[in-house]
Amino acid sequence: DTERHGYPPSVGHTDCRAAVAAHINANTEDVMLTAGCSQALEHAIRSLASQGSSVLIPSPGFPLYETLCKLHGVQAKRYPLHASQNFMPDLNAWRRLVDDTTVAVVVCNPGNPTGHVSTRTELTQMANAAAELGLVVLADEVYSSLAFARPFVPMASVSERAPVLSLGAISKNLYAPGWRLGWIAVHDRAGILEMSGVRRALLNLCQVSLGPCSLVQGAVARYFTDAQVAGSEAQRCAESHIADACSTLAKRAAAACRHATEAGTAGGGAPLFEPPAPPAGAMYLWLRLAPGTCRSLKIGKDDDAVDDEVAFVSEVLRECAVVMLPGSCFSAPGHVRISTVASEDALSEAFHRIELWCASLRGDAPMDAA
Repeated sequence: DTERHGYPPSVGHTDCRAAVAAHINANTEDVMLTAGCSQALEHAIRSLASQGSSVLIPSPGFPLYETLCKLHGVQAKRYPLHASQNFMPDLNAWRRLVDDTTVAVVVCNPGNPTGHVSTRTELTQMANAAAELGLVVLADEVYSSLAFARPFVPMASVSERAPVLSLGAISKNLYAPGWRLGWIAVHDRAGILEMSGVRRALLNLCQVSLGPCSLVQGAVARYFTDAQVAGSEAQRCAESHIADACSTLAKRAAAACRHATEAGTAGGGAPLFEPPAPPAGAMYLWLRLAPGTCRSLKIGKDDDAVDDEVAFVSEVLRECAVVMLPGSCFSAPGHVRISTVASEDALSEAFHRIELWCASLRGDAPMDAA
């Protein structure tokens, strides 16, 4: 296809935009292609917020939200998510945090690092609150295809009044990391983003940034277009690909939950983690260290009010060769994030090593038993 051997239009090739639009139920003219979801996030924040503005971001949440805000002189205001409430935002916290500088709220669904999937009712409540507060919703939906415990509902489908910028990419949804093709979809029923110049700002940003590779756009356009032909082999393969991925992630999430619940208890030891909230989507298990875990393992400082998860994951890496991310990366000290992309056997082996390590610290078994 000789058309692909050249620079694409700044917002992306029309056929790829149309294919993405059909995939996410948007209009072609409302879709702009970006170099991954990270660039989509940056364009969205830059188009809405000037220096001195503020944006509400989830806590725990993907660290890039705050990084991008700081880069452009925007204040990131964290609102809490609690496992006991299915990580539903505290909407009263939104109301307390919003002031004259606040322009948008970031909602991540399915959630990173939490693995939650918001219900239609929860999303409707969020959309109504955003409208009440005069906020644009930045809907980070990069994991939208990876909801396995309940259906994914797009934020734009429930927002009657609040404008929504839906952000996505093929990195997670098609298991194609590194292809660097993402998108921004503008959902602006009342024309607020048009009148305020946000749409024009997004177009301008696309003109000065390097978008996705032209060849990748051609491949993605073909994939989505063929997969949308009812009854076709391409559609069957695409649906099977995502269904298999979700089934696998669900099994690995369940296995990780089981191992995490039992971690540290062999030989009568205390649990390392509090009982986890089972993930409903994405590819992570979010865990809170049980109170006193670090003290019992003689990690960190004895007077720490919150268990030092950075010291914990550092020791686990050094002693067990098992990688976890500390919750401080996500503005949540005392927590850790585990990836469920690893196979069930690998997850079992990882927790087995941790168990042996705990036993060696208690004097029950040598560490070289692994």
